[in-house]
Amino acid sequence: MRAVKPLLCLLLLTSLCASVSALSISVEPAIPAGTQWSISISHSITDGQDLKVFLDNYLLFDAYGRSGKVLVDETQKSSSVVAYSLLANELVLSVSGMNEGTEAISAQVFNGTTQVDSTETSVDFFRAISYSEKNELVNKISSLEQTISQLRQDLNSKQSELDALHKSETEFTNSLKKVSSELSSLQKDSNTKQESIEKITSDLNALITQQEKQQNPLSGLLSFGASNSLALGAVFLAVIVVVGAVLFVRKRKGSVYEE
Repeated sequence: MRAVKPLLCLLLLTSLCASVSALSISVEPAIPAGTQWSISISHSITDGQDLKVFLDNYLLFDAYGRSGKVLVDETQKSSSVVAYSLLANELVLSVSGMNEGTEAISAQVFNGTTQVDSTETSVDFFRAISYSEKNELVNKISSLEQTISQLRQDLNSKQSELDALHKSETEFTNSLKKVSSELSSLQKDSNTKQESIEKITSDLNALITQQEKQQNPLSGLLSFGASNSLALGAVFLAVIVVVGAVLFVRKRKGSVYEE
């Protein structure tokens, strides 16, 4: 008998754990205020257990297990519940619209007066926009999309212009490098040609000087006299003296013979 009691306790605990893991609420997290909405509750209640659904601590629905079936306590059903559906292990409720705000929804399982399982979630009821507001938003969105499209086209156009400028800049840089290289080469050639011209000019002047000397032999003498005028003057003076002396002697001899 003592061995049977722990086994029964284990089975009861397992059953309770299974019940805990089976209870869940499925509902949209955000619903337009004033519109009908639905909620689905998965459960595994058994005979003698009650399933109570609360909306902000306000009893919304009450179902209980009897003789292997799930029944509804109509006296505990809220007028907000428009319709409901009882399936094997699922309760689906259709509820009338709520005011704007956040509402807490909870499902609780009782065994007599003892709560044996519970779960909770919340729903945001937001103000739905009117038809005119919707159209206005649609028009604004359409206008923004057109603006974005135009901006994208402008951006693509500017990008193309930037690409073209970058290409032109690259081509200009390459051309500038080429011209600089050609100028450097021309400068080197110019220096070389200038040296060649100077050498040719020097050689030509030397040839001209040599040719002039060959055509005019006195040019050397004149050149010598120009550079040695004092010596040349002395030579001429000596010649005059000698000639004068010769003439004097001849004249003297003529006078002697006459006497």
